[in-house]
Amino acid sequence: MTFHSPSLPCFSFLGGKGMVAIVGILGALQILGGILVYIVARSAIHEILGAVMFGMGVIAFALGCILETNRKQLKAMTPPKP
Repeated sequence: MTFHSPSLPCFSFLGGKGMVAIVGILGALQILGGILVYIVARSAIHEILGAVMFGMGVIAFALGCILETNRKQLKAMTPPKP
């Protein structure tokens, strides 16, 4: 049994790592946005929003790391083509 993870053709320049790169970049941007919102917060609700944005960004970035690890493991498990 072979596993095939399709990638979007518009991200083919990333070598099949398109989804991992996009999730990682968006997670990092969300972390930076959360920090920025927290810095300029003028009320408690804005501080809460910044903290939630930061936390969700960390989760998204971790998801990108998990996807990359999963991709490497699947590639190692796939037998070489004859």
